[in-house]
This record gives sequence, C-alpha cells and structure tokens, in this order.
Amino acid sequence: MRSLASVACAAGLLGASGSAWAQCTVSSQPIAFGVYDPLQAAPAIAMGSVSVDCGSGGGRPWLRVELDTGSSGTYASRTLRNGGDVLLYNLFIDPTHTMVWGNGSGGSQAVEFQRGPPGQGPDFRPIYARLPAGQNAAAGTYSDTIVVTLIF
Repeated sequence: MRSLASVACAAGLLGASGSAWAQCTVSSQPIAFGVYDPLQAAPAIAMGSVSVDCGSGGGRPWLRVELDTGSSGTYASRTLRNGGDVLLYNLFIDPTHTMVWGNGSGGSQAVEFQRGPPGQGPDFRPIYARLPAGQNAAAGTYSDTIVVTLIF
C-alpha cells in the first residue's frame, strides 16, 4: 500500500577558514521537497543554495565547494531517512539534473568558481534537487544532512 510522505532535506554545514590567505564563511538554504506523493508520475523537484563569503580579505581567487554523500555513503543516490524507511534523491549542479554535486569521486563533480571582488558580498550557487517518482514510502518526515566543504 502506498501513502503520502512528507519529506524534507536539510543541508548541514562545515565552515572553513584559513589564516594566511583569507577567512571565509559558508551558509546554506535548506532544500525542502514538501509532501511527496508516490502515485505522482513526475519527480519532485526542489532547490536550495550555498553561499560563500570571504569578506574583504585577500586570498586565492578560486574556490571549490564540495558536498558529501549524506547518510547514503554514495553519490549514486543519496537517501532521505525516516527511521528504517528510505527515499532516494540526489543533488545536482545543473537544473537538468545531469551533474551530481559531490567531491569529484564516484561520478560526482565539485563546483569551482572564481570569487567576486573583495567587499562585493557573498557568492551564491544554486543546488538543484530531484526525488524520483514512484517510490513506495511510509508516511512520515524524511531527512538527510549534507556536509558542505569549502576549499580555498
């Protein structure tokens, strides 16, 4: 028997800082899929974002943002969990959901970009999320925590 499941994905944070080059902070906007209907033919789509602010300090102009696998341990499919129940999902760099955002291993890619000029404010990068249709899930709240790592 299939039932409606309320699911949400929360992005966890790991801020990075350095003393010789710059001090940066990382923040995120959590991803929320809302109510998941396993009978819906289309996948559930959601968005979040990662924000990197290196302030007015000097430092390297290029930044790399990596996302870990969360509770799944793999980039093939991340997992939202509610106790022993699981829903598969993934996080992507692109709105067409073809490039899995990770650390460059297991078929994933990290995001590298040139930071804005000092004092310009934070650099935002969207996170595109997809929860495939047709997954049989028990009702409840599902979540996962993703660690964001900034390399600069």
